[in-house]
Amino acid sequence: MKSITLRQIPDSLHLAIKRRAKANHRSLNGEIIAILENAAEDETLRRQPKQYENLIDALLDSPLRGSGLVIERNRDTGRDIEF
Repeated sequence: MKSITLRQIPDSLHLAIKRRAKANHRSLNGEIIAILENAAEDETLRRQPKQYENLIDALLDSPLRGSGLVIERNRDTGRDIEF
């Protein structure tokens, strides 16, 4: 495992993390690791593409919305896209 040294931590931040660690029954180090893990997990989730139920939902949430893109459905030939 790697180690990280933190310097010049404001007293108020140190106290807040210390209180949080006590409330969560963790050591100060354990609490800091938990905070970092949560932050890394949140960032990973933000970078993952959304899963959509169907194409229409994906298009409605896409940057193409409002671009004038028209989708017409035709049962015989599939979808035609006009610009």
